[in-house]
Amino acid sequence: MALPIAPHAQQPAEPIHTGLYIDKRSPDERTLAERIAHLDATLVVRVVGERRGIATQIPLELYGPLVNLPGFDPPPMIHTEYAVEVVEVLKATPIAAAAGARTTLILSGGEAVWKGRRMIAPDTSPPLVVGDIYVMILYKTRSNDALVAEDEDIFHVSERRVKAHRATGPWAYTRAVLNQPLPTAMAAFRAAARDARRVR
Repeated sequence: MALPIAPHAQQPAEPIHTGLYIDKRSPDERTLAERIAHLDATLVVRVVGERRGIATQIPLELYGPLVNLPGFDPPPMIHTEYAVEVVEVLKATPIAAAAGARTTLILSGGEAVWKGRRMIAPDTSPPLVVGDIYVMILYKTRSNDALVAEDEDIFHVSERRVKAHRATGPWAYTRAVLNQPLPTAMAAFRAAARDARRVR
């Protein structure tokens, strides 16, 4: 569920307001194979486009009687879109089924303009680096099948190692790959993707 957060202090020249974001749920999976099995896709991607912040209105019916309050003006939901190129498919999805495919990934949080104001979501992840490679375990949204990544499922390939995009755990299923040399980590990812086919 999304939670409203109190606005940050405003800056006189450029007021910054706070939007909404999706609460991060602690993953239940104990192994990497379980995590891959329970989500929709696992891809090695290269970021090829700058990030784009998106602000969207949450359906007003979700606010219940609050919509009847005078001056009710809820903040938007904020997310960030990135254009990526698929380098390797570990678990396929129809919109990213083969290496070389280009698609858009969504991360919760970020910043965007809403009704002429700059909005920033709290607890926002660091931006992805254009040109860098990441391994991501992704899920699809119900509305348009876009692929979404959460912090705990983003692994940054840096200095020939696989590192956490953001320190959020470490969750049990990440231990096989985090801070491992790249060949070791990728072997673990590929083995887990094979094993995921047998997970129920």
